[in-house]
Amino acid sequence: MSAGLDVAVRGTARAGGPGTWQRVRSGARSSTVWVIAALVVLLAAIVGFLSQTGTEETRPLHWESSAPAGGRAVIEVLRARGIEVSTTESYDEAAQRAADSDATLLVFDPDSALATEHRHRLRSAAVDSGSPLVVVEPGTEVTDWSPGVQQAYQTAAGPGGSAPLAPDCTWETAQRAGTVRDSPERYAALGAQDSEVTVCYHQPWDQAGYGAVTREELDGTTVTVLGSRAWLNNAHLADSGNAALALGALGERDSLVYYYADPNDETLGAGPDDELLGPSFDLVPAWFWVALLWLIPLGIAAMLWRGRRFGPLAVERLPVVVPPVETVLGRAGILQRAGARDSALHTLRTAALLRLASGLSLPPHSRTPEICAAVAARTARDPAEVNRLLAGPAPSSDAELTAIATAIATLESEISPL
Repeated sequence: MSAGLDVAVRGTARAGGPGTWQRVRSGARSSTVWVIAALVVLLAAIVGFLSQTGTEETRPLHWESSAPAGGRAVIEVLRARGIEVSTTESYDEAAQRAADSDATLLVFDPDSALATEHRHRLRSAAVDSGSPLVVVEPGTEVTDWSPGVQQAYQTAAGPGGSAPLAPDCTWETAQRAGTVRDSPERYAALGAQDSEVTVCYHQPWDQAGYGAVTREELDGTTVTVLGSRAWLNNAHLADSGNAALALGALGERDSLVYYYADPNDETLGAGPDDELLGPSFDLVPAWFWVALLWLIPLGIAAMLWRGRRFGPLAVERLPVVVPPVETVLGRAGILQRAGARDSALHTLRTAALLRLASGLSLPPHSRTPEICAAVAARTARDPAEVNRLLAGPAPSSDAELTAIATAIATLESEISPL
């Protein structure tokens, strides 16, 4: 038993300062300004994001997109060179413009929204009117656009992942452009007798006849296949000969019709696979996701507001101050009526040990044997007698309890506090 135990015997410990909960509450109150400031910054960021999301175009190679993957730069450069550029996402409008003019038709179908009959119709409209046709990354559907060309393979590295490509063909535009960034697509000629296909740009390790660009002479016009969208996008247009190749392929005529295939075009309809996919998140407006993001801090704030405690559960002040002697006498009476002599002696011994340790200038963590040894040395008493008084067995009668209490009081009187 240590001298620091059983603090309850001495009453409530005196508070040495604010408790942990009080310090936490005080810190929370002092940080209210920072919490409000953080919420204001979050609100401003969400409002700014909301104001930009609804109007900014981010689709790859779209003519209105200023993002790295967008295609606004090449369109602006073409217009600066005096080429009239018209844009559309309507399939019917693109087919009509291709049939009614000799403008170059540029087609980009990133989501494979066009079916085989749609691709054939656009190709026929361009070829019948003598308009050059340029297709970007057609993939496995390249034969629908250029009948004399097939896809050889597709790499997973993506554009720009390997060494630059050299033109290695007789097409004048490719010769002027020089090297370009690598492409994930490779195409090859089918060897049809009624068409002439020029294949350009391949790596030395590619099989003979493979290339990232093909150009087919078809019924008095040309169908050009570009195997990489990176040659036209904002981020890589200025790299190597990308710009020269793109402008040469798209600037053969004084006007250009840029058709960006939109999977939401009602004219194209929904294929069988689209019906199995269920609702598309693309139809959800951008402001919905911003509002959902804003609901997260609001929900947290609501939980803190409704779930916080409004103070102590109960606060009651005593109407009178009870003198300590009355408390001691009341507790003594309870112990006497209960016959709890062991509890009473334990209380007496604990209080005596605390006072003796203090009088002998012992550290607070001193154990009972240490205190008994120090008392015996100070009073020259038998250590066994001191240990019996302060740590002996419980009394069997009230008279024995009284005798031990008197002996402990006498022992304490022999110790003079320093």
